[in-house]
Amino acid sequence: MKANRIFNYDEIKSILSAYNNHLKEFDLSKPLVTKIDLLCWGKTNNLVVFFKTDNIKFKSSVFFNEDYCARDKSICFKNLELTGRELELFISRTKRGYLNIQNAKLLEI
Repeated sequence: MKANRIFNYDEIKSILSAYNNHLKEFDLSKPLVTKIDLLCWGKTNNLVVFFKTDNIKFKSSVFFNEDYCARDKSICFKNLELTGRELELFISRTKRGYLNIQNAKLLEI
């Protein structure tokens, strides 16, 4: 599904459960090649980014104080043109186990 806008949280509540917050079984020491499914404004100054890789769907938040970017400011996720494009992500886990996007690189087609 290619989004042509950033959705509101209430509009996509029904599909949230299909996306994983933690990826506990995934080895995050290697970069993930993934595509952005859609973007959604969260409840508190966050942008929820929904990804899909190899039939696995997951989500991660980027925040206002980080300019809605990866931690190293490599990509701003507010850009709707990123939807459906392939990215290489370097992800870590927070203390609570949530996904934290450290670095993102757009892969050329």
